[in-house]
Amino acid sequence: MSRSTCIAALRLILRIAFAIVLLALYLAGSTAAMQRYESSWTNVDAVYFTMATLSTVGYGDFSPSSRMARLITVGIMFIGVFIIFPVLAGTIGMLVAPITSKGRALLDRMLPPKLIDIDGDGSKDYPVPGPAPIYYTKKLLPSFVLVVAVQLLSALVFVFLEGPAWKYDDALYHCLITVTTVGYGDIYIATQGGRIFACVHMLIGVVLFAELVSTIDAVRSERALAKQRLAAVKMELTPGLMRQLTDVAQRLRPLDDDPSGLNELEFVIAMLLKLGFLDRPTLVPFLKQFRKLDVDPDGRLTATDVEMALSLQPTELKELRRRNTEAFNLREKERAKKMTATVHVEDYVDEVWTGASPDATN
Repeated sequence: MSRSTCIAALRLILRIAFAIVLLALYLAGSTAAMQRYESSWTNVDAVYFTMATLSTVGYGDFSPSSRMARLITVGIMFIGVFIIFPVLAGTIGMLVAPITSKGRALLDRMLPPKLIDIDGDGSKDYPVPGPAPIYYTKKLLPSFVLVVAVQLLSALVFVFLEGPAWKYDDALYHCLITVTTVGYGDIYIATQGGRIFACVHMLIGVVLFAELVSTIDAVRSERALAKQRLAAVKMELTPGLMRQLTDVAQRLRPLDDDPSGLNELEFVIAMLLKLGFLDRPTLVPFLKQFRKLDVDPDGRLTATDVEMALSLQPTELKELRRRNTEAFNLREKERAKKMTATVHVEDYVDEVWTGASPDATN
Protein backbone atom coordinates (compact mmCIF):
# COMPACT_ATOMS: atom_id res chain seq x y z
CA MET A 1 0.00 0.00 0.00
CA SER A 2 1.43 3.34 -1.04
CA ARG A 3 1.94 6.26 1.31
CA SER A 4 -0.78 8.32 -0.38
CA THR A 5 -3.25 5.42 -0.02
CA CYS A 6 -2.42 5.08 3.66
CA ILE A 7 -2.94 8.83 4.20
CA ALA A 8 -6.28 8.71 2.38
CA ALA A 9 -7.40 5.72 4.47
CA LEU A 10 -6.34 7.46 7.67
CA ARG A 11 -8.26 10.60 6.71
CA LEU A 12 -11.36 8.53 6.02
CA ILE A 13 -11.08 6.79 9.39
CA LEU A 14 -10.68 10.12 11.17
CA ARG A 15 -13.65 11.52 9.22
CA ILE A 16 -15.80 8.56 10.25
CA ALA A 17 -14.70 8.85 13.88
CA PHE A 18 -15.45 12.57 13.92
CA ALA A 19 -18.92 12.01 12.42
CA ILE A 20 -19.74 9.30 14.97
CA VAL A 21 -18.63 11.42 17.93
CA LEU A 22 -20.49 14.45 16.60
CA LEU A 23 -23.68 12.43 16.10
CA ALA A 24 -23.39 10.86 19.55
CA LEU A 25 -23.02 14.25 21.24
CA TYR A 26 -25.92 15.66 19.22
CA LEU A 27 -28.22 12.75 20.08
CA ALA A 28 -27.23 12.76 23.75
CA GLY A 29 -27.88 16.48 24.10
CA SER A 30 -31.16 16.48 22.19
CA THR A 31 -32.44 13.38 24.00
CA ALA A 32 -31.70 14.82 27.42
CA ALA A 33 -33.30 18.15 26.50
CA MET A 34 -36.47 16.63 25.05
CA GLN A 35 -36.99 14.11 27.85
CA ARG A 36 -36.93 16.93 30.36
CA TYR A 37 -40.15 18.29 28.88
CA GLU A 38 -41.55 15.10 27.33
CA SER A 39 -41.38 12.73 30.28
CA SER A 40 -43.43 10.02 28.58
CA TRP A 41 -40.81 9.53 25.86
CA THR A 42 -38.28 6.74 26.18
CA ASN A 43 -34.66 7.20 25.17
CA VAL A 44 -35.42 5.43 21.90
CA ASP A 45 -38.42 7.69 21.27
CA ALA A 46 -36.34 10.82 21.81
CA VAL A 47 -33.57 9.60 19.50
CA TYR A 48 -36.16 8.55 16.92
CA PHE A 49 -37.76 12.00 17.06
CA THR A 50 -34.34 13.66 16.74
CA MET A 51 -33.39 11.58 13.69
CA ALA A 52 -36.75 12.31 12.03
CA THR A 53 -36.03 16.00 12.60
CA LEU A 54 -32.39 15.79 11.48
CA SER A 55 -33.25 14.02 8.23
CA THR A 56 -36.25 16.35 7.62
CA VAL A 57 -38.56 13.32 7.29
CA GLY A 58 -40.87 14.45 10.09
CA TYR A 59 -43.40 11.62 10.33
CA GLY A 60 -45.49 13.51 12.87
CA ASP A 61 -46.03 10.50 15.15
CA PHE A 62 -43.96 12.30 17.80
CA SER A 63 -44.14 16.04 18.32
CA PRO A 64 -43.38 18.51 21.14
CA SER A 65 -46.35 19.26 23.38
CA SER A 66 -45.17 22.33 25.28
CA ARG A 67 -43.86 25.76 24.35
CA MET A 68 -40.42 25.05 25.79
CA ALA A 69 -40.23 21.68 24.03
CA ARG A 70 -41.06 23.38 20.74
CA LEU A 71 -38.35 25.96 21.31
CA ILE A 72 -35.83 23.17 21.95
CA THR A 73 -37.08 21.39 18.83
CA VAL A 74 -36.33 24.47 16.73
CA GLY A 75 -32.75 24.45 18.05
CA ILE A 76 -32.41 20.73 17.39
CA MET A 77 -33.76 21.25 13.88
CA PHE A 78 -31.38 24.06 12.87
CA ILE A 79 -28.30 22.47 14.44
CA GLY A 80 -29.14 19.12 12.89
CA VAL A 81 -30.00 20.31 9.39
CA PHE A 82 -27.23 22.89 8.97
CA ILE A 83 -24.36 21.37 10.98
CA ILE A 84 -24.80 17.68 11.80
CA PHE A 85 -26.50 16.35 8.67
CA PRO A 86 -23.98 17.80 6.17
CA VAL A 87 -21.14 16.13 8.08
CA LEU A 88 -22.95 12.79 8.20
CA ALA A 89 -24.02 13.02 4.56
CA GLY A 90 -20.47 13.82 3.45
CA THR A 91 -19.08 10.87 5.41
CA ILE A 92 -21.64 8.40 4.08
CA GLY A 93 -21.05 9.79 0.60
CA MET A 94 -17.32 9.08 0.92
CA LEU A 95 -18.10 5.47 1.88
CA VAL A 96 -20.57 4.99 -0.96
CA ALA A 97 -18.55 6.75 -3.70
CA PRO A 98 -16.19 3.80 -4.39
CA ILE A 99 -19.21 1.51 -4.92
CA THR A 100 -20.95 3.75 -7.44
CA SER A 101 -17.64 4.61 -9.13
CA LYS A 102 -16.84 0.93 -9.68
CA GLY A 103 -20.34 0.39 -11.04
CA ARG A 104 -19.92 3.20 -13.56
CA ALA A 105 -16.48 1.90 -14.55
CA LEU A 106 -17.98 -1.55 -15.15
CA LEU A 107 -20.73 -0.11 -17.33
CA ASP A 108 -18.13 1.92 -19.26
CA ARG A 109 -16.26 -1.30 -20.04
CA MET A 110 -19.48 -3.04 -21.06
CA LEU A 111 -20.69 -0.07 -23.13
CA PRO A 112 -17.53 1.81 -24.17
CA PRO A 113 -17.98 5.32 -25.61
CA LYS A 114 -17.52 5.97 -29.31
CA LEU A 115 -14.12 7.48 -30.18
CA ILE A 116 -13.21 9.83 -33.03
CA ASP A 117 -9.91 10.98 -34.54
CA ILE A 118 -9.43 14.70 -33.90
CA ASP A 119 -5.81 15.16 -35.00
CA GLY A 120 -5.86 13.18 -38.24
CA ASP A 121 -3.21 10.65 -37.18
CA GLY A 122 -5.48 7.68 -37.93
CA SER A 123 -6.15 6.73 -34.32
CA LYS A 124 -9.49 7.33 -32.61
CA ASP A 125 -8.66 8.98 -29.32
CA TYR A 126 -11.45 11.40 -28.33
CA PRO A 127 -14.66 10.13 -26.66
CA VAL A 128 -18.02 11.25 -28.01
CA PRO A 129 -21.07 11.46 -25.73
CA GLY A 130 -23.37 8.61 -26.69
CA PRO A 131 -27.16 8.72 -27.08
CA ALA A 132 -28.90 10.24 -24.06
CA PRO A 133 -30.61 7.00 -22.87
CA ILE A 134 -27.33 5.09 -22.83
CA TYR A 135 -25.34 7.99 -21.37
CA TYR A 136 -27.76 8.58 -18.49
CA THR A 137 -28.15 4.86 -17.81
CA LYS A 138 -24.41 4.35 -17.49
CA LYS A 139 -24.04 7.28 -15.11
CA LEU A 140 -27.18 6.83 -12.98
CA LEU A 141 -27.78 3.09 -12.83
CA PRO A 142 -25.26 2.33 -10.02
CA SER A 143 -26.74 4.99 -7.72
CA PHE A 144 -30.30 3.94 -8.61
CA VAL A 145 -29.61 0.25 -7.96
CA LEU A 146 -27.99 1.07 -4.62
CA VAL A 147 -31.00 3.15 -3.49
CA VAL A 148 -33.49 0.47 -4.56
CA ALA A 149 -31.49 -2.37 -2.99
CA VAL A 150 -31.30 -0.56 0.36
CA GLN A 151 -35.07 0.06 0.34
CA LEU A 152 -35.89 -3.55 -0.55
CA LEU A 153 -33.72 -4.86 2.28
CA SER A 154 -34.96 -2.23 4.73
CA ALA A 155 -38.55 -3.22 4.02
CA LEU A 156 -37.72 -6.80 4.98
CA VAL A 157 -36.18 -5.64 8.25
CA PHE A 158 -39.27 -3.56 9.09
CA VAL A 159 -41.57 -6.52 8.40
CA PHE A 160 -39.48 -8.65 10.73
CA LEU A 161 -39.39 -6.02 13.51
CA GLU A 162 -43.01 -4.84 13.30
CA GLY A 163 -44.53 -8.27 12.92
CA PRO A 164 -47.88 -9.22 11.35
CA ALA A 165 -49.14 -5.62 11.48
CA TRP A 166 -46.89 -4.76 8.51
CA LYS A 167 -47.13 -6.34 5.07
CA TYR A 168 -44.12 -6.15 2.77
CA ASP A 169 -45.79 -3.68 0.39
CA ASP A 170 -46.63 -1.43 3.36
CA ALA A 171 -43.02 -1.57 4.54
CA LEU A 172 -41.66 -0.79 1.07
CA TYR A 173 -44.11 2.10 0.73
CA HIS A 174 -42.94 3.41 4.11
CA CYS A 175 -39.28 3.17 3.04
CA LEU A 176 -39.87 5.09 -0.19
CA ILE A 177 -41.89 7.77 1.58
CA THR A 178 -39.04 8.08 4.07
CA VAL A 179 -36.10 8.43 1.67
CA THR A 180 -37.91 11.11 -0.32
CA THR A 181 -38.43 12.97 3.00
CA VAL A 182 -42.19 13.18 2.32
CA GLY A 183 -42.88 11.39 5.60
CA TYR A 184 -46.67 11.14 5.68
CA GLY A 185 -46.60 9.15 8.92
CA ASP A 186 -49.57 7.02 7.85
CA ILE A 187 -47.59 3.82 8.48
CA TYR A 188 -46.98 3.81 12.22
CA ILE A 189 -43.82 2.29 13.70
CA ALA A 190 -45.01 0.75 16.96
CA THR A 191 -42.02 -1.19 18.32
CA GLN A 192 -38.88 0.14 19.93
CA GLY A 193 -36.79 -2.09 17.67
CA GLY A 194 -38.52 -0.68 14.62
CA ARG A 195 -37.78 2.88 15.76
CA ILE A 196 -34.12 2.05 16.36
CA PHE A 197 -33.79 0.67 12.83
CA ALA A 198 -35.78 3.62 11.46
CA CYS A 199 -33.08 5.95 12.82
CA VAL A 200 -30.47 4.16 10.73
CA HIS A 201 -32.74 3.86 7.70
CA MET A 202 -33.70 7.54 7.72
CA LEU A 203 -30.10 8.69 7.75
CA ILE A 204 -28.70 6.28 5.16
CA GLY A 205 -31.77 6.25 2.93
CA VAL A 206 -32.11 10.04 2.72
CA VAL A 207 -28.39 10.48 1.99
CA LEU A 208 -28.40 7.86 -0.78
CA PHE A 209 -31.50 9.33 -2.39
CA ALA A 210 -30.01 12.83 -2.20
CA GLU A 211 -26.85 11.49 -3.89
CA LEU A 212 -29.00 10.05 -6.70
CA VAL A 213 -30.82 13.34 -7.22
CA SER A 214 -27.59 15.36 -7.23
CA THR A 215 -26.04 12.87 -9.65
CA ILE A 216 -28.91 13.43 -12.11
CA ASP A 217 -28.18 17.15 -12.20
CA ALA A 218 -24.41 16.57 -12.38
CA VAL A 219 -24.77 14.14 -15.29
CA ARG A 220 -27.00 16.60 -17.15
CA SER A 221 -24.36 19.32 -16.81
CA GLU A 222 -21.56 16.88 -17.65
CA ARG A 223 -23.26 15.80 -20.87
CA ALA A 224 -23.90 19.39 -21.93
CA LEU A 225 -20.24 20.26 -21.30
CA ALA A 226 -19.04 17.17 -23.17
CA LYS A 227 -21.11 18.15 -26.22
CA GLN A 228 -19.77 21.70 -26.01
CA ARG A 229 -16.19 20.43 -25.88
CA LEU A 230 -16.81 18.13 -28.81
CA ALA A 231 -18.11 21.04 -30.88
CA ALA A 232 -15.05 23.06 -29.87
CA VAL A 233 -12.46 20.46 -30.87
CA LYS A 234 -14.23 19.90 -34.19
CA MET A 235 -14.27 23.62 -34.97
CA GLU A 236 -12.51 24.53 -38.21
CA LEU A 237 -9.48 26.78 -37.66
CA THR A 238 -9.88 29.62 -40.16
CA PRO A 239 -7.34 32.38 -40.91
CA GLY A 240 -9.59 34.90 -39.16
CA LEU A 241 -9.79 32.77 -36.02
CA MET A 242 -6.01 32.26 -36.12
CA ARG A 243 -5.48 36.03 -36.19
CA GLN A 244 -7.72 36.41 -33.16
CA LEU A 245 -5.86 33.69 -31.25
CA THR A 246 -2.50 35.22 -32.13
CA ASP A 247 -3.74 38.60 -30.96
CA VAL A 248 -4.81 37.11 -27.63
CA ALA A 249 -1.46 35.40 -27.13
CA GLN A 250 0.58 38.47 -28.05
CA ARG A 251 -1.24 40.57 -25.49
CA LEU A 252 -0.65 37.96 -22.78
CA ARG A 253 3.09 37.70 -23.41
CA PRO A 254 5.42 39.59 -21.06
CA LEU A 255 7.77 39.99 -24.05
CA ASP A 256 7.01 39.94 -27.73
CA ASP A 257 9.04 36.76 -28.23
CA ASP A 258 7.47 35.56 -31.46
CA PRO A 259 4.88 37.89 -32.98
CA SER A 260 4.56 35.71 -36.07
CA GLY A 261 2.91 32.68 -34.45
CA LEU A 262 1.81 30.73 -31.37
CA ASN A 263 3.52 28.09 -29.33
CA GLU A 264 1.59 25.08 -28.06
CA LEU A 265 0.57 26.50 -24.67
CA GLU A 266 -0.36 29.88 -26.13
CA PHE A 267 -2.65 28.19 -28.62
CA VAL A 268 -4.36 26.18 -25.88
CA ILE A 269 -4.88 29.19 -23.58
CA ALA A 270 -6.10 31.40 -26.41
CA MET A 271 -8.59 28.75 -27.54
CA LEU A 272 -9.87 28.27 -23.98
CA LEU A 273 -10.43 32.01 -23.69
CA LYS A 274 -12.10 32.28 -27.07
CA LEU A 275 -14.45 29.35 -26.48
CA GLY A 276 -15.39 30.38 -22.95
CA PHE A 277 -13.82 27.44 -21.11
CA LEU A 278 -11.47 29.89 -19.34
CA ASP A 279 -12.65 33.20 -17.94
CA ARG A 280 -11.23 36.37 -16.45
CA PRO A 281 -11.69 35.49 -12.74
CA THR A 282 -9.72 32.29 -13.30
CA LEU A 283 -6.91 33.67 -15.48
CA VAL A 284 -6.12 37.13 -14.12
CA PRO A 285 -4.98 36.06 -10.59
CA PHE A 286 -2.37 33.76 -12.15
CA LEU A 287 -1.20 36.51 -14.49
CA LYS A 288 -0.79 38.83 -11.52
CA GLN A 289 1.01 36.15 -9.54
CA PHE A 290 3.41 35.64 -12.43
CA ARG A 291 4.09 39.39 -12.63
CA LYS A 292 4.74 39.45 -8.89
CA LEU A 293 7.26 36.59 -8.94
CA ASP A 294 9.00 37.56 -12.19
CA VAL A 295 11.40 39.92 -10.45
CA ASP A 296 13.93 40.19 -13.31
CA PRO A 297 11.67 40.90 -15.33
CA ASP A 298 12.47 38.83 -18.39
CA GLY A 299 9.12 37.17 -19.06
CA ARG A 300 10.32 33.79 -17.75
CA LEU A 301 9.72 32.49 -14.22
CA THR A 302 12.54 30.45 -12.69
CA ALA A 303 13.39 29.05 -9.28
CA THR A 304 15.81 31.96 -8.85
CA ASP A 305 12.97 34.44 -9.37
CA VAL A 306 10.85 32.70 -6.73
CA GLU A 307 13.70 32.53 -4.23
CA MET A 308 14.46 36.22 -4.76
CA ALA A 309 10.80 37.20 -4.31
CA LEU A 310 10.57 35.23 -1.08
CA SER A 311 13.79 36.71 0.29
CA LEU A 312 12.77 40.34 -0.18
CA GLN A 313 11.08 42.46 2.46
CA PRO A 314 7.51 43.54 1.64
CA THR A 315 8.61 47.14 0.98
CA GLU A 316 11.46 45.98 -1.26
CA LEU A 317 9.16 43.64 -3.15
CA LYS A 318 6.59 46.39 -3.53
CA GLU A 319 9.20 48.75 -5.00
CA LEU A 320 10.49 46.03 -7.30
CA ARG A 321 6.96 45.28 -8.46
CA ARG A 322 6.43 48.98 -9.14
CA ARG A 323 9.50 49.09 -11.35
CA ASN A 324 8.43 45.88 -13.05
CA THR A 325 4.99 47.35 -13.72
CA GLU A 326 6.54 50.45 -15.25
CA ALA A 327 8.78 48.31 -17.42
CA PHE A 328 5.84 46.14 -18.44
CA ASN A 329 3.66 49.13 -19.33
CA LEU A 330 6.52 50.56 -21.38
CA ARG A 331 6.78 47.33 -23.34
CA GLU A 332 3.00 47.37 -23.81
CA LYS A 333 3.16 50.88 -25.25
CA GLU A 334 5.90 49.87 -27.66
CA ARG A 335 3.91 46.83 -28.69
CA ALA A 336 0.76 48.92 -29.08
CA LYS A 337 2.50 50.98 -31.76
CA LYS A 338 2.99 47.82 -33.79
CA MET A 339 -0.44 46.36 -33.11
CA THR A 340 -2.43 49.66 -33.09
CA ALA A 341 -3.96 48.80 -29.73
CA THR A 342 -3.47 50.12 -26.21
CA VAL A 343 -5.44 47.63 -24.15
CA HIS A 344 -3.69 46.24 -21.06
CA VAL A 345 -3.67 42.53 -20.31
CA GLU A 346 -6.52 42.45 -17.78
CA ASP A 347 -8.75 44.71 -19.90
CA TYR A 348 -8.10 42.65 -23.00
CA VAL A 349 -8.88 39.39 -21.22
CA ASP A 350 -12.10 40.99 -20.02
CA GLU A 351 -12.97 41.94 -23.62
CA VAL A 352 -12.34 38.42 -24.85
CA TRP A 353 -14.35 37.03 -21.96
CA THR A 354 -17.35 39.26 -22.64
CA GLY A 355 -17.09 38.87 -26.42
CA ALA A 356 -16.33 42.56 -26.95
CA SER A 357 -12.89 42.11 -28.55
CA PRO A 358 -12.19 44.68 -31.25
CA ASP A 359 -11.04 41.82 -33.46
CA ALA A 360 -14.08 39.63 -32.84
CA THR A 361 -15.37 40.28 -36.32
CA ASN A 362 -12.25 38.98 -38.07
